[in-house]
Amino acid sequence: MNEEKFTGKAALYEMSRPSYAQGAIDLIRSEIPLWEKVADIGAGTGIFTRQLLSAGYKVYAVEPNADMRERLLGCGAEVVCAPAEDTGLPDNSVSLVTAAQAFHWFDREKFRAECRRILVPGGKVLLLWNSEDRAYIINDIDALCRRYYVKYEPRREVHEDTGGFFTKHSVFVFRNDLVMDREHFIANRMSRSHAPRVTDKNYGEFENALSELFDKYSSDGKITIPNITRGYFGTV
Repeated sequence: MNEEKFTGKAALYEMSRPSYAQGAIDLIRSEIPLWEKVADIGAGTGIFTRQLLSAGYKVYAVEPNADMRERLLGCGAEVVCAPAEDTGLPDNSVSLVTAAQAFHWFDREKFRAECRRILVPGGKVLLLWNSEDRAYIINDIDALCRRYYVKYEPRREVHEDTGGFFTKHSVFVFRNDLVMDREHFIANRMSRSHAPRVTDKNYGEFENALSELFDKYSSDGKITIPNITRGYFGTV
């Protein structure tokens, strides 16, 4: 994993990235007793970490990027500076490992070995994404990104990223449409790993293009992005 991909984007990420559908938390609570320990790997700014804490779990928030990790301080989790593949957590120390919007950055085989090491016998893994539905607005966003970034490629569908990782698992999908004003829409797109940083020469041009796209699809100052929360829950 390139640990610096989101350096300089933590504030945008925290401000604009959405939480995950409540159904994902409900599923965890049906399987994992409250107050059990959870390792949230690639925790970022702590979006899902905070949902886990609010649900009643004790959480290790494992995040290697310093900018992201700073946003975790004070959230109530035990913050760990480490990569997904070598967390430094004790053997058999957690009942659940989660990775929200992060698994596709990991070395799959090393991460699976690390999950097996830190999980208690019978422990579970949850891989979770907010995933934009392929609607007209998303196609326009993709076209805009291709215009500015020759090497831009939309992220593969989630199921392509998880093949063969689990020994046994279930899949769930919950609607989680995103409603944003102009500021949050632009920040959300700028928080992506492929988007320009404020120091890049095409930052302003890309920002203006996003604003025009917002005008095209917004109504009463809001834009709705069709979105689902998709998860894979099982054993490794």
